Amino acid sequence: MNTRSFKEITGSIAKTMNSPSTLKFGVLQSGGKTFRGFHAEIFKILLETLNFTIQWVQPRNKTYGVKDAQTGEWIGLVGLLATKQADVAVLPLSVSSSRRTVITFSVSFESYALRLYMKKPGPSASWNTFLAVFEFKYWILLIVAGCVCSVSLAWHFITIDWDHLQDTSNILYNIGSAISATCLAFGIQDMSLARTVSNSSPISLRMLIMTICVCGVLNYYFYTGGLISFVMVQKFEMSINNLEDILKNPSHQLLVRRGYSDEAFLRDSLDITTQKVWVKTVTEDNPIHTYEEGEIRIKQEARNILFAEDYFFETYYDSFPCDVVSPQQRYFPHSGAYGLRNDFAYIKLFDMVINQMKEA
Repeated sequence: MNTRSFKEITGSIAKTMNSPSTLKFGVLQSGGKTFRGFHAEIFKILLETLNFTIQWVQPRNKTYGVKDAQTGEWIGLVGLLATKQADVAVLPLSVSSSRRTVITFSVSFESYALRLYMKKPGPSASWNTFLAVFEFKYWILLIVAGCVCSVSLAWHFITIDWDHLQDTSNILYNIGSAISATCLAFGIQDMSLARTVSNSSPISLRMLIMTICVCGVLNYYFYTGGLISFVMVQKFEMSINNLEDILKNPSHQLLVRRGYSDEAFLRDSLDITTQKVWVKTVTEDNPIHTYEEGEIRIKQEARNILFAEDYFFETYYDSFPCDVVSPQQRYFPHSGAYGLRNDFAYIKLFDMVINQMKEA
């Protein structure tokens, strides 16, 4: 649907209303107001349709809106709407049940959740890398196969030297030869270094040796190929994978924007673990006011963990995912919408325009 169609539809609704002479828009920044993308289109259509004059209203604390911990009153943009100092919050607000008690929301047009963001750790190559090529069960199978091969070879070697069976040292020599030959086979080395086998040896022994050699060669090349892929592909382990890890690692600090829904979701959660994390965060008294500040601090110090909305952080900050990474777990999924004062007369108009743009 094009802009002209929007204007025709919104115009038909606007004719049934008394167009306001002035609308008060809550905004965080002072000075010039620049909007881009989806928000700009909605704002432009509403402005041209209703032909109103804009009056900018800015909250003193420049936040989106939470309850003041001491007074219990709403502050920020939500506070402006709740006290009717503004008609519309020009930026989308996170929809929450607590905010719905004091303001009205338009139709939602964004969805996002909160995630943990941290400095990308360096490669974690270690001795475990050599064991991680095969799964644990496969290692067990290889060990069992090696033992079976060694026992079989030892039995064949002992039977060949049956005449010297009473000689304990000869028995130990054959057992050692069998173990050495098996290890050499799995390392694709010359088995004759452990025990010479001639053409006069029994066919069963020669077939056994051939089987062990083939098995050793295949596993050796499988292992070598897997090890190369592990070394070539950089892997890293994150020290924090969920909110519970914040409690298990006291040295790590959670950075939360104050005065935003990020704080409200943590503070109002009924989950016991989340409540403990919030108490730890408040005790450390390490607040931030913007995601930009949080980005700088997590890049400077690995123990800082940022709690941020995935849509905004991953869209507007280029550090993700090259310098900053995040576990897959998401918290408090919610939607974004325009905040409006409760008795605002043009709520239906806002909803209609948003719905039409979502369908276009």
